[in-house]
Amino acid sequence: MNRLTTTMMMLLLMVSGLIGCREAEITGPPTVKLGHDVCAHCGMLINDERFAAAAIVHVDGRNKAVLFDDIGDLADYMIENTSSLIQGRWVKDYTSRDWINAESAHYVHVPDLQTPMGSGMVAFSSAEAGRFPQGKRLGFAELIEFRTAGKKNHHE
Repeated sequence: MNRLTTTMMMLLLMVSGLIGCREAEITGPPTVKLGHDVCAHCGMLINDERFAAAAIVHVDGRNKAVLFDDIGDLADYMIENTSSLIQGRWVKDYTSRDWINAESAHYVHVPDLQTPMGSGMVAFSSAEAGRFPQGKRLGFAELIEFRTAGKKNHHE
């Protein structure tokens, strides 16, 4: 091979490698690495997936996963970042620990339940939330309203 052909082949391999190294577009709920990933709202490690939550936010032309250690932190993030281009939101089902769409989840506020940031919020994929009969049942919009009202009361 001549020098030009070798140079062209090396350049082609480098470009192919760069394209192959590009991150895949994030479209669904991310994987949480317990004890490793950090909550985007409070900065604490995510250690208990029963309370984990996530959002996909469009930033600088690409989607970015934003992780939370507590459902309340996701709600607070939503309240504080209304201009963010949010592509999706998920919470972990308290029982199955599967990701569920945050907007269709059934929430229960249990003030005495210890959650990572003290929100007392748990989520379920169905109305099985009866396992916390003392809790207040909420939909997603009600969760945001509840957290907003709590912030206002806290600052007054």
